[in-house]
Amino acid sequence: MAIDDFRALRLIPSWDVRYFSFTDRIVAEETTPEEMKADRDLQAEERLGTIFRTVGYNDEARKILGTKGGANYYVSVLDVIGSMVHDSGDIVVADVRNEGAIPDLPPGACAEIPARVGADGPVALPVGPLPLAVRGLIPAVKAYES
Repeated sequence: MAIDDFRALRLIPSWDVRYFSFTDRIVAEETTPEEMKADRDLQAEERLGTIFRTVGYNDEARKILGTKGGANYYVSVLDVIGSMVHDSGDIVVADVRNEGAIPDLPPGACAEIPARVGADGPVALPVGPLPLAVRGLIPAVKAYES
């Protein structure tokens, strides 16, 4: 699937879709003759672990996270933790139980959708039915995952 296909569907695909849709480009980007991206990520994770255990989330951690794929996951996790600690009711995009937010999926299916976060954790917000172009595909993928 090309970028224009995603635009035509007016959907934002999961980050992982790039591995299936743009495999050759991703492999080329994430490997070099000297070092694999995984090696760089492992070094970054080890340094982040030290930073988080000793001083917490600081400027060095932000810099490291900005250089590696998946940096947005850390920011999201920190946002969710903050929302739970402060019972703030912030809205974040998170992987949550569907619970009827998308009527085309089973209630127990996991979906990456907007959720309101408070002291009791994230609660899925209503999204509505899936667009016709993916109404068969996404439930089939969820059935496969189950």
